[in-house]
Amino acid sequence: MQNKVTAPFKRTLIAATLLTVFASGHVKADATTGHISGQTITYNDAPVEGVEITIINVDTGYSKTITSDDDGKYRFPLLPAGTYNIIAHKDGYLVTEQNNVDVNIGGKTLINIGMNEEGVERIEVRATTIAAIDTTNTESGLVISKDELELLPVPRDMSSVALLAPGTNKGDAAFGNLVSFPGASVAENAYYIDGINITDVRTGLGFSQLPWEMFQDFQVKTGAFSAEYGRAVGIISATTKSGTNEFQGGVNARYIPDELREDRPDVKRTDIGAELYGTEYFAINHGRTYDKVDLDIWASGPIIKDKLFFYAIYNPLFETRENASLWRYTETDSDDAIWATKFNWNISDDHRLDFTYFNDEREYEVSSKPYDLTNKVIGSYYFKPSIDAEDANHGRVVTPIVGNNFGSYEQVEGGENYSLKYTGYFLDGDLTMSAMLGHNESQISNRSLVNEGQTRIIDSKTGIILHGPSVGNFGTSRNERDQFRVDFDYFWGDHEFRFGVDIEELEAYENRDAYGSGTYTMSVGTDNLIDYLEGSTDVIYQQDSAIIQSVDLNNNGTYETENFAVYIQDEWQIADNVVLNLGLRYDEFTNKNIEGDDFINMDGQIAPRLGLAWDIFGDGESVFTASFGRFYLPVATNTNIRLAGKELYIIKRDFQFDSIPASEFENIADILGNSEADLIAADGTLKDTRRLVDADIDPMYQDEYTMSFEQQWDDYVWGIRGTYRELGESIEDVTVQRGLEKYLDEVFDEDCPACAGSQAAMYVLTNPGSSVDIWVDTDDYVDENGNLVKGPKEARNFVIPNEYLEYPKAERKYIAWDLKLTRPWQDDFTFSATYTWSHSWGNTEGLVDSDIGQRDAGATQSFDYAALMDHSYGDLPNDRRHTFKLTGAYAFNEEWSVGFNATWQTGRPNNCFGYHPDAGAVPSIYGPTSFYCEEEVIDPDSDPENPEYIAESVPSPRGSKGRTPTTFVLDLSLTYKTTIMGLDTRAQLQVQNVFNEIEATRYFETGEVSDITLPRLKEINPEMIANTHPDYGLVSSTTAPRYVELSISARF
Repeated sequence: MQNKVTAPFKRTLIAATLLTVFASGHVKADATTGHISGQTITYNDAPVEGVEITIINVDTGYSKTITSDDDGKYRFPLLPAGTYNIIAHKDGYLVTEQNNVDVNIGGKTLINIGMNEEGVERIEVRATTIAAIDTTNTESGLVISKDELELLPVPRDMSSVALLAPGTNKGDAAFGNLVSFPGASVAENAYYIDGINITDVRTGLGFSQLPWEMFQDFQVKTGAFSAEYGRAVGIISATTKSGTNEFQGGVNARYIPDELREDRPDVKRTDIGAELYGTEYFAINHGRTYDKVDLDIWASGPIIKDKLFFYAIYNPLFETRENASLWRYTETDSDDAIWATKFNWNISDDHRLDFTYFNDEREYEVSSKPYDLTNKVIGSYYFKPSIDAEDANHGRVVTPIVGNNFGSYEQVEGGENYSLKYTGYFLDGDLTMSAMLGHNESQISNRSLVNEGQTRIIDSKTGIILHGPSVGNFGTSRNERDQFRVDFDYFWGDHEFRFGVDIEELEAYENRDAYGSGTYTMSVGTDNLIDYLEGSTDVIYQQDSAIIQSVDLNNNGTYETENFAVYIQDEWQIADNVVLNLGLRYDEFTNKNIEGDDFINMDGQIAPRLGLAWDIFGDGESVFTASFGRFYLPVATNTNIRLAGKELYIIKRDFQFDSIPASEFENIADILGNSEADLIAADGTLKDTRRLVDADIDPMYQDEYTMSFEQQWDDYVWGIRGTYRELGESIEDVTVQRGLEKYLDEVFDEDCPACAGSQAAMYVLTNPGSSVDIWVDTDDYVDENGNLVKGPKEARNFVIPNEYLEYPKAERKYIAWDLKLTRPWQDDFTFSATYTWSHSWGNTEGLVDSDIGQRDAGATQSFDYAALMDHSYGDLPNDRRHTFKLTGAYAFNEEWSVGFNATWQTGRPNNCFGYHPDAGAVPSIYGPTSFYCEEEVIDPDSDPENPEYIAESVPSPRGSKGRTPTTFVLDLSLTYKTTIMGLDTRAQLQVQNVFNEIEATRYFETGEVSDITLPRLKEINPEMIANTHPDYGLVSSTTAPRYVELSISARF
């Protein structure tokens, strides 16, 4: 007699792989553990109660025993990922064994155990009966193990793993190697390792690093995730390896040689652009080199068999990066190491403790040398002759002997991260509890390695340091996050409840100071500059009509943010084939100013998460899902620093026509005396919160609707998913002085001296498109001598209607359809194919601004002035209309296999940015960043038969200038496995971008030159009519060129 298993789950062990990346389907809520559940049944599907079920972890010996309930149902929640054996026993029935059941993070492994009455010999069921599709879950994303990733040519980092999921895109190059989740900016993701939130504390741009070898499993949540998670619209979570009952160890080496890396082509300017900027090069790529050697040495095993285990890894990294620019050749070196360790303690069958620690602090040394771009020679400068140059000094090579020409500085990044997690089982497994304490730390500190303590003087045209240190300031920017969360799972009848508390305390610490009396930039005459560098003169002088500029910038202090949340989620089996996922999450965000007082307090944020999963045919082989969710986003801690500190930001502009001898460089502040044209952006005082934050401000949130169908078809799974996301509210810093001035004039017949254009802008944090409730001193102003003049009126409260402010409501919408076809590993072959049609549009990208590469999360220039938003509605930077991803692997035999990863994607929308035609609507300091560009048009007053042309600033709506080219990138890998001297050895060759398809991923979008540069441009091109930037449309970023990674590993 054979063990009887219900039809919906009659599949072999191979079907388990369908729950990994090659399915790219539903993922479960908890991102650090897995779950086994099912039912004990007879041959005719009748439930068997009181069956004693034991699971045993094959590697660690961890075991747990529970008893099936009255309906034969059983559950093992919060299991560490791994391989388990299952034994089911009840008097009067044969013992049933099911071996090698794989449990992945975030996954529910559904197994129905067939019970056979005694009277026949003992049976052993070796083929695991696992559902290929989870018919209870509505989340989308993927789960993949590191071992599976080793078969694929995927770069070894979390962002590259996330890009395997449907709907994810590479973020703008200005933000580094980050991912845009469907319709969102790159700053709206959260990253976790073993439950530790490792996301950058200040801006959300980036995350802490872990040695690649230590990763175990990855889970990417792209949508519809449960109430357990918040503060983000995309989740990337990973777990790490643990020790087992077997002592193991190994070494790994990965090498990326520069010799096998292709170069991006240089981007050259037009003749006009070359003359304007003194070089034909817009982007210099020929001098770029990159070498990386990545080593791992690791060991693991039992401290106490079946009870206490360790895993430890040491990861030396050797990196050298070189870059050429117009005047400098820069080399960045690091030969530091990161390391990590993990301990797991099975206190008993019902209690477990896990501790993870890693330190990713690394030190970099950056050195620079003079560079002759024309002749491609390091160690000298080349001064190119200009059109009107007659002096013999022009057009010559200069080997400098004076100045900081061979400077260097040191930079330290990273910090400590750790977590301590307890897991307990109570009430015969019906109640489980997990509690975690976590700490995340990162820093950026730097100091010059030469000329410390000196004042810094720079030539503004070339960037050459004439005197002083290699960096303008020194010190530390440190970020810390302390976490505590406790989660409970309670099973009651047809309900699976999960509820808990999630608390984070964030701290950003800033301690930076300028060297000497600061940094001064001045435009030195070319002849004078050459003579100074060669040592034939020891004085410098400012060119006529130019200015010497210095910046006083200080915002030192500690800034705190507190995040608090409680949630409850219910997975309710309302019928045999219908599950409702009902959740609520309550969030509070509190941002504090530099003195520790509340700056913003967002409470009362209730986010529903609703989902339906319907096993349409009742066979467990297909599922229809629908969901709705609201996701609140916190105010970035960066906002505290920018708006709630004692920021001093003064741009000093001085005219100086007398020569300055080198012996007096340290006294330059005294020589210049009082500045003649100061721009005071921040005066160093803490502002009243009532003047900075709209009293009626609402939190930022996004609503999401999804619908999907998924079905197993023989050895394949296919599916379709629709997603719609809409930004419900955004938080931006806006200026209100223009609207306040009109409001006071029309409603109160009152002047507003504080609103005048000569006064500092009034920035307020609010929801664009709504009224603003703030306090203002309307008659206080700064006179022409820089003195504060106090008016007779006290500060008053005003609610300024948006009809005077004229800001549009922030809008961002996203719609997508994802199609997939996947095949598990079977007959030595597996693949996953996905196609995404998507559209992302609106007038705001979110927390960052890819249009100008602005990383200032929560305080970008979007919405600073209402006029900046004119014609800003259109296709957003992360809009990619069509994306096709194909991933897979094929094994020729037990030793040789190949992997492939291909992406075909249409381009991003292009823009043209220029000056707003209303010169007073946007301050000139913003430069050409409005959605207008000058064009040549026929003068309506000219003779139609002999028309003349004039310049006219015309609207240039967002995304209206075409798109970047379609890109296609194919990556391949070849893997060889063997045994050498008893060691399991593996060698791999990866080739990224095999065909070296280098296509533009962004163009230079500034369509007009600055007002300062325009006169010079007209000199060079006297026939020009419209202000047209000669660099407009040049390639500013591309797909990565072909490179090779070689790796070898050995383990015992």
